[in-house]
Amino acid sequence: EKEGAFTLDDAISSIVEKLILRHPHIFGNSPRRHEPDEALWEQAKLKEKQNASLMDDIPHTLPALMKADKIQRRAASVGFDWPDHQGPMDKVTEEFEELKEVIALQNQTAIEEEMGDLLFAVANLSRHLKINPETALMNANKKFQKRFRLMETMTGNDKRPLVTLSLEQQDLYWVQAKHRIREEKKSR
Repeated sequence: EKEGAFTLDDAISSIVEKLILRHPHIFGNSPRRHEPDEALWEQAKLKEKQNASLMDDIPHTLPALMKADKIQRRAASVGFDWPDHQGPMDKVTEEFEELKEVIALQNQTAIEEEMGDLLFAVANLSRHLKINPETALMNANKKFQKRFRLMETMTGNDKRPLVTLSLEQQDLYWVQAKHRIREEKKSR
């Protein structure tokens, strides 16, 4: 303001203009007033930023699952989406089958590509089920760690170091840990 570049009123006007432009469901004359319309919001944002694509301003720094979710939400905002979770579920199955095929070929580049497609499809299924994929994976990580720690404790109590056990023996402890944690949850 001291340099004459803008005034406080200019900043406020700019913010108000952006709010009105990006929220036609609130400030417009739509019959569906007060219902957020992501497609309208994304189109307004695209026009305002003069981007060529809805994909242009997705941050490159987002974690991969969050980025996949954002990409899919953007595509869905213009109608490029399945009507329900069955489409994404079928896509997960299709991508899993494709992964199995390239694993058989032992082509590491193709395996990585198909694994990426499978993870992208799973993120899309999560979106359709209204599950945050990042949160779901973090919770799965915590659950695995809790079970693994309990398994380590159980093998230690039995004076059987985990590293000395066969995979089959380790799996027996894993099942016991899983059962014990499940029972603890029930008793709460």
